[in-house]
Amino acid sequence: MPAKRLQAASYSGGESDTEWVAFQAQVKIQKLRKERDQQMAAVITDAENALKEIKARAAAVHAKQLQEKVKFKSQCVNNICQSLERRQAIEAQMVELIADTHAKVREVEDVIMAGYEGRELEASGTSSAT
Repeated sequence: MPAKRLQAASYSGGESDTEWVAFQAQVKIQKLRKERDQQMAAVITDAENALKEIKARAAAVHAKQLQEKVKFKSQCVNNICQSLERRQAIEAQMVELIADTHAKVREVEDVIMAGYEGRELEASGTSSAT
């Protein structure tokens, strides 16, 4: 590290101007390198922070999309369950209506059959009387 030795030495009139200029240039180069390293470290830190923020946003968006997808699926399943319940209720009503209709048709058949039997008796009674 000749620059540090030169740095420790003071400028004296005995040194040549080129040595002093070279020393000053070396000091300036080291200073610029240090500033560059600090700026690069700051840029790297900013980039890492920005990347962390982007990753966090992406994770939040993904979680939100997943939550919405789950919510949508649960709504679909809920709608299917409600539809099945309505279908079962409608089917039960249909079974009840069919049973009632069947009973009414039986009553009508019984009345008609009683009427036929009565006419048969009348017809057989009038034909035997003649």
